[in-house]
Amino acid sequence: TRPTTGWRPYESLELVPGSDGFVVVLNPEGTRMLRSWRHVGTRCESCGESTRELSLEDVRALLAS
Repeated sequence: TRPTTGWRPYESLELVPGSDGFVVVLNPEGTRMLRSWRHVGTRCESCGESTRELSLEDVRALLAS
């Protein structure tokens, strides 16, 4: 799903040990967080998508669309 907002600053990124999960802490108080995980392998078992590397040109094209 494509984001509906632009890039925003965040407080910290916390990796979950022993997994591909991570938490993005959005404010200094730690009361606003986003939890997610990296897609590993060719297909994610949860959503069917796969992670791939994007070039800077790919990112610019996505932002322009």
